[in-house]
Formats: sequence, structure tokens, C-alpha cells
Amino acid sequence: MNKLIEDLKHTTQQHNVKLLLLPALEVTYPNSNMMVSGYFVDNGDPTLCCAIGGELNIWGPILLHESSHMDQWIENCKEWKENYWNGKECVEWLDEWCQNKTKLEDREVDEIINRAINVELDCEKRTIIKLIKYNIDVDISEEIQKAISYILFYRFLKESKKWSATGKSPYKIKEVWSLMPKSFDECNFGFVPENIKEAYYGYCY
Repeated sequence: MNKLIEDLKHTTQQHNVKLLLLPALEVTYPNSNMMVSGYFVDNGDPTLCCAIGGELNIWGPILLHESSHMDQWIENCKEWKENYWNGKECVEWLDEWCQNKTKLEDREVDEIINRAINVELDCEKRTIIKLIKYNIDVDISEEIQKAISYILFYRFLKESKKWSATGKSPYKIKEVWSLMPKSFDECNFGFVPENIKEAYYGYCY
């Protein structure tokens, strides 16, 4: 853990990113009512934030996930650039759409979700590499399943139009994430199977 924190402090200082490690279980995503476990944003004030109130094997993967978003931003990779649609991050558009603050055509929702999935999938692959590098005590196959449950929820969002409830993110609920494939390559992120929809509805709200 010390090596991880040291490396993050070095990277954030080098790239003028604010690092917030907060003793909580969830934090509020900027400019929204959405509760999350962590985030990285770069809208004028780059910030890497993570709730570290629980066990390392819980918040460690989340911190590494958000730090991977920071890496995408530093590299200005294709997935990160395409995560911005008409001036805002895709997740911001989806949040506004879910709250009926903005209207989007069906094809626009699909486009935004596709871009969100692409940036998250690239991020999760980077995260798995870091989990191994920093020797975080987790089951890698399970972490991949949890990652898939999180990414696939974006596709499900088109139907539900509702984020998961506080504390009920799919990657936190074994009845949900255990249904997922154990390899990114085995998952079709283009649709949500009926049994997984039922699990999302049954356990995430």
C-alpha cells in the first residue's frame, strides 16, 4: 500500500492533480447527486478522489481504477478523448438524462453509452495490471467479474434510466457480479442478458 500511495503522490504532484483520500465509504461525484466510491475529473481542476474508509482490498481496486482514468487523461488516449461528447463527459450526460434534466435522442443515448463503455473497459484493463503490480490481495478473476458488472451496467442504464442505489453498486454485490464472465474477452458489452437484468433490478435498487 505504501508504494502505491507514494507513486500516486508523485504522479499527482508531477501533473498538478489534487489527490483526495477521504475516510468515508462513498463520496459525492462533482456537480451531481451521485454517490460513488471514487472519481477522477479534469474539468479545470484535475482531481483524483477515493473513499478509503473500508478495507484495502475494497478501496484499493477503486483507487487504482480512478488512477487509471488519470493515466488515460495524462496520455490523452483515444478512449479518454472520445469520452467527451459535445463538451461534457459521457457520465455527466447520462446523469442529466437520468434526472430528466436533458433530452437525448435514442441514437444519442446509444452513442454516449458506447463511449462510456469504451473508456471504462480500457480503464479496467489497466486496473487489473496495477492490481498485480502492487500485489493487492484480491482474486483477479473476481475483480474482472466485478469490473464487467460495473461496465455492463452502463448498457443496462438505457432501460432502467436509474443509477444504482447508495451502497448497492453491482460490483459490491456478489449475487450480481458472480454472474459475469471471468474474462473481458468473453463478455459482449453490446447487450445485457435477461438474468443479469433481473439481478440488477433485484439487488442494485
